[in-house]
Amino acid sequence: MRYFLDNQEFFNNQFSGNISGNHQLRVVDKNACEITSNFNIQQPIGLSVQLTPLVRLQSGENYTIQPVYSIPKDSIASFEWSPSDFLSCSNCESPQVLKLDKEIEYTLTISNKNGCTATARIRFEVVKRNIWFPNAISPNGDNINDSFYPVVTEDSYNEIRSLQIFDRWGNRLYESLHFPPNDPSYGWKARVDGEVVIPGVYVYLLELEWKNGEIQKFYGDLNVIR
Repeated sequence: MRYFLDNQEFFNNQFSGNISGNHQLRVVDKNACEITSNFNIQQPIGLSVQLTPLVRLQSGENYTIQPVYSIPKDSIASFEWSPSDFLSCSNCESPQVLKLDKEIEYTLTISNKNGCTATARIRFEVVKRNIWFPNAISPNGDNINDSFYPVVTEDSYNEIRSLQIFDRWGNRLYESLHFPPNDPSYGWKARVDGEVVIPGVYVYLLELEWKNGEIQKFYGDLNVIR
Protein backbone atom coordinates (compact mmCIF):
# COMPACT_ATOMS: atom_id res chain seq x y z
CA MET A 1 0.00 0.00 0.00
CA ARG A 2 1.30 3.41 -0.95
CA TYR A 3 0.59 6.73 0.78
CA PHE A 4 0.63 10.13 -0.87
CA LEU A 5 0.47 13.39 1.09
CA ASP A 6 0.05 16.45 -1.15
CA ASN A 7 1.42 14.43 -4.10
CA GLN A 8 4.48 13.31 -2.13
CA GLU A 9 4.86 9.55 -1.83
CA PHE A 10 5.55 7.94 1.54
CA PHE A 11 6.12 4.27 2.29
CA ASN A 12 5.04 4.26 5.92
CA ASN A 13 2.18 5.75 7.86
CA GLN A 14 4.11 8.39 9.78
CA PHE A 15 4.51 11.90 8.42
CA SER A 16 6.49 14.76 9.94
CA GLY A 17 7.55 18.28 9.11
CA ASN A 18 4.27 19.33 7.52
CA ILE A 19 3.24 22.96 7.68
CA SER A 20 -0.12 24.12 8.98
CA GLY A 21 -3.03 24.46 6.56
CA ASN A 22 -5.21 22.24 4.37
CA HIS A 23 -3.77 18.93 3.16
CA GLN A 24 -4.92 15.86 1.21
CA LEU A 25 -4.02 12.26 1.97
CA ARG A 26 -4.34 9.68 -0.86
CA VAL A 27 -3.98 5.96 -0.26
CA VAL A 28 -3.45 3.49 -3.14
CA ASP A 29 -3.43 -0.27 -2.62
CA LYS A 30 -1.74 -2.92 -4.81
CA ASN A 31 -4.84 -3.20 -6.97
CA ALA A 32 -4.63 0.52 -7.81
CA CYS A 33 -7.71 1.26 -5.75
CA GLU A 34 -7.45 4.56 -3.98
CA ILE A 35 -9.20 6.75 -1.47
CA THR A 36 -8.57 10.37 -0.55
CA SER A 37 -9.19 12.39 2.57
CA ASN A 38 -8.81 16.10 3.20
CA PHE A 39 -7.66 17.37 6.58
CA ASN A 40 -6.31 20.52 8.21
CA ILE A 41 -3.21 20.93 10.32
CA GLN A 42 -3.70 23.80 12.76
CA GLN A 43 -0.96 26.16 13.77
CA PRO A 44 0.16 25.25 17.32
CA ILE A 45 -0.71 27.85 19.95
CA GLY A 46 2.40 29.31 21.50
CA LEU A 47 2.70 29.43 25.29
CA SER A 48 2.40 32.93 26.72
CA VAL A 49 0.96 34.75 29.71
CA GLN A 50 -0.05 38.39 30.12
CA LEU A 51 -0.30 40.55 33.25
CA THR A 52 -1.33 44.15 33.80
CA PRO A 53 2.03 46.00 33.86
CA LEU A 54 1.18 48.42 36.69
CA VAL A 55 -1.44 48.47 39.44
CA ARG A 56 -1.81 51.25 42.02
CA LEU A 57 -3.33 50.32 45.37
CA GLN A 58 -4.24 52.09 48.58
CA SER A 59 -2.08 51.13 51.53
CA GLY A 60 -3.43 47.91 53.04
CA GLU A 61 -5.73 47.19 50.09
CA ASN A 62 -6.22 43.67 48.71
CA TYR A 63 -6.12 42.78 45.02
CA THR A 64 -6.68 39.58 43.01
CA ILE A 65 -4.19 39.08 40.17
CA GLN A 66 -5.85 37.68 37.05
CA PRO A 67 -3.37 36.55 34.38
CA VAL A 68 -4.43 35.91 30.78
CA TYR A 69 -3.10 32.65 29.33
CA SER A 70 -2.71 31.66 25.69
CA ILE A 71 -3.63 28.04 26.36
CA PRO A 72 -6.37 26.39 28.44
CA LYS A 73 -5.60 26.51 32.14
CA ASP A 74 -5.84 22.74 32.45
CA SER A 75 -2.92 22.50 30.00
CA ILE A 76 -0.63 24.38 32.40
CA ALA A 77 1.46 22.09 34.61
CA SER A 78 2.80 24.65 37.08
CA PHE A 79 2.55 28.26 38.28
CA GLU A 80 5.36 29.98 40.15
CA TRP A 81 5.11 33.51 41.62
CA SER A 82 8.20 35.29 42.87
CA PRO A 83 8.62 36.77 45.39
CA SER A 84 5.87 35.32 47.57
CA ASP A 85 5.58 38.36 49.88
CA PHE A 86 1.97 39.53 50.51
CA LEU A 87 0.60 36.74 48.26
CA SER A 88 -2.11 34.29 49.33
CA CYS A 89 -0.25 31.55 47.43
CA SER A 90 2.87 31.31 45.28
CA ASN A 91 2.01 28.27 43.13
CA CYS A 92 -1.58 28.97 42.14
CA GLU A 93 -3.24 30.40 39.07
CA SER A 94 -4.63 33.66 40.47
CA PRO A 95 -3.30 34.71 43.90
CA GLN A 96 -4.48 37.59 46.06
CA VAL A 97 -2.20 40.42 47.11
CA LEU A 98 -3.00 40.92 50.79
CA LYS A 99 -2.61 44.20 52.72
CA LEU A 100 0.17 45.54 50.55
CA ASP A 101 2.09 48.41 52.14
CA LYS A 102 5.08 48.89 49.83
CA GLU A 103 6.02 48.90 46.16
CA ILE A 104 6.75 45.45 44.75
CA GLU A 105 7.11 43.60 41.44
CA TYR A 106 6.08 39.98 40.90
CA THR A 107 7.23 37.56 38.22
CA LEU A 108 4.98 34.73 37.12
CA THR A 109 6.53 31.70 35.41
CA ILE A 110 4.25 29.05 33.92
CA SER A 111 5.12 25.67 32.40
CA ASN A 112 2.98 23.51 30.16
CA LYS A 113 2.87 19.72 30.15
CA ASN A 114 5.57 19.60 27.44
CA GLY A 115 8.04 21.54 29.60
CA CYS A 116 7.78 24.86 27.74
CA THR A 117 7.81 27.99 29.91
CA ALA A 118 6.62 31.60 29.71
CA THR A 119 6.97 34.55 32.08
CA ALA A 120 5.28 37.89 32.75
CA ARG A 121 5.67 40.67 35.33
CA ILE A 122 3.33 42.91 37.27
CA ARG A 123 4.34 45.88 39.44
CA PHE A 124 2.36 47.34 42.33
CA GLU A 125 2.63 50.88 43.64
CA VAL A 126 1.12 51.98 46.96
CA VAL A 127 -0.67 55.34 47.00
CA LYS A 128 0.39 57.26 50.09
CA ARG A 129 -2.36 59.14 51.92
CA ASN A 130 -1.47 62.72 52.78
CA ILE A 131 -3.54 65.84 53.40
CA TRP A 132 -2.43 69.45 53.92
CA PHE A 133 -4.30 72.53 55.16
CA PRO A 134 -3.17 76.16 55.03
CA ASN A 135 -2.92 77.73 58.47
CA ALA A 136 -3.71 81.22 57.17
CA ILE A 137 -5.48 82.89 54.27
CA SER A 138 -5.56 86.50 53.08
CA PRO A 139 -8.78 87.20 51.12
CA ASN A 140 -7.55 90.41 49.48
CA GLY A 141 -8.30 89.44 45.86
CA ASP A 142 -4.71 88.93 44.72
CA ASN A 143 -5.38 85.24 43.96
CA ILE A 144 -2.72 84.19 46.47
CA ASN A 145 -4.03 82.33 49.53
CA ASP A 146 -7.47 83.83 48.94
CA SER A 147 -9.38 80.70 49.99
CA PHE A 148 -9.14 77.85 52.45
CA TYR A 149 -9.15 74.39 50.83
CA PRO A 150 -7.45 71.02 51.51
CA VAL A 151 -4.70 69.53 49.35
CA VAL A 152 -4.87 65.73 49.22
CA THR A 153 -2.60 63.18 47.53
CA GLU A 154 -3.91 62.33 44.06
CA ASP A 155 -5.69 58.97 43.64
CA SER A 156 -6.03 58.56 47.42
CA TYR A 157 -9.52 60.03 47.95
CA ASN A 158 -13.12 59.83 46.77
CA GLU A 159 -14.36 63.24 47.90
CA ILE A 160 -14.56 65.85 50.62
CA ARG A 161 -17.84 64.95 52.30
CA SER A 162 -18.11 68.22 54.20
CA LEU A 163 -16.21 71.37 55.19
CA GLN A 164 -17.47 73.59 58.01
CA ILE A 165 -16.05 76.84 59.36
CA PHE A 166 -16.83 78.16 62.85
CA ASP A 167 -16.01 81.38 64.67
CA ARG A 168 -14.45 81.48 68.14
CA TRP A 169 -17.88 81.25 69.79
CA GLY A 170 -18.83 78.11 67.92
CA ASN A 171 -21.15 79.70 65.38
CA ARG A 172 -21.11 77.93 62.04
CA LEU A 173 -20.27 80.45 59.33
CA TYR A 174 -19.85 78.17 56.32
CA GLU A 175 -20.63 74.65 55.09
CA SER A 176 -19.91 72.93 51.79
CA LEU A 177 -20.77 69.32 50.93
CA HIS A 178 -19.45 66.70 48.49
CA PHE A 179 -16.71 68.41 46.53
CA PRO A 180 -13.17 67.55 45.32
CA PRO A 181 -10.04 68.72 47.12
CA ASN A 182 -7.08 70.48 45.49
CA ASP A 183 -9.28 73.14 43.90
CA PRO A 184 -9.40 76.65 45.41
CA SER A 185 -12.69 77.39 43.68
CA TYR A 186 -14.38 74.96 46.11
CA GLY A 187 -12.74 76.46 49.19
CA TRP A 188 -13.97 78.95 51.80
CA LYS A 189 -13.18 82.48 50.68
CA ALA A 190 -13.49 84.00 54.17
CA ARG A 191 -16.89 85.45 53.43
CA VAL A 192 -20.27 85.37 55.16
CA ASP A 193 -23.28 86.65 53.23
CA GLY A 194 -20.90 88.05 50.64
CA GLU A 195 -18.88 90.09 53.13
CA VAL A 196 -15.28 89.36 54.11
CA VAL A 197 -15.06 88.30 57.76
CA ILE A 198 -12.96 90.25 60.22
CA PRO A 199 -9.37 89.09 60.69
CA GLY A 200 -8.90 86.54 63.44
CA VAL A 201 -8.80 82.87 64.30
CA TYR A 202 -11.47 80.49 62.99
CA VAL A 203 -11.98 76.76 63.32
CA TYR A 204 -12.43 74.29 60.48
CA LEU A 205 -13.97 70.81 60.60
CA LEU A 206 -13.50 68.64 57.52
CA GLU A 207 -14.74 65.13 56.73
CA LEU A 208 -12.82 63.25 54.03
CA GLU A 209 -13.67 59.95 52.33
CA TRP A 210 -10.58 58.03 51.28
CA LYS A 211 -10.45 55.80 48.20
CA ASN A 212 -11.04 52.65 50.24
CA GLY A 213 -14.25 54.09 51.72
CA GLU A 214 -12.76 55.02 55.08
CA ILE A 215 -14.07 58.33 56.44
CA GLN A 216 -11.75 60.53 58.48
CA LYS A 217 -12.35 63.83 60.26
CA PHE A 218 -9.87 66.69 60.58
CA TYR A 219 -10.11 69.91 62.54
CA GLY A 220 -7.84 72.82 63.40
CA ASP A 221 -7.36 76.58 63.55
CA LEU A 222 -7.29 78.94 60.61
CA ASN A 223 -6.03 82.53 60.66
CA VAL A 224 -7.71 85.08 58.42
CA ILE A 225 -5.37 88.01 57.83
CA ARG A 226 -5.42 91.09 55.66
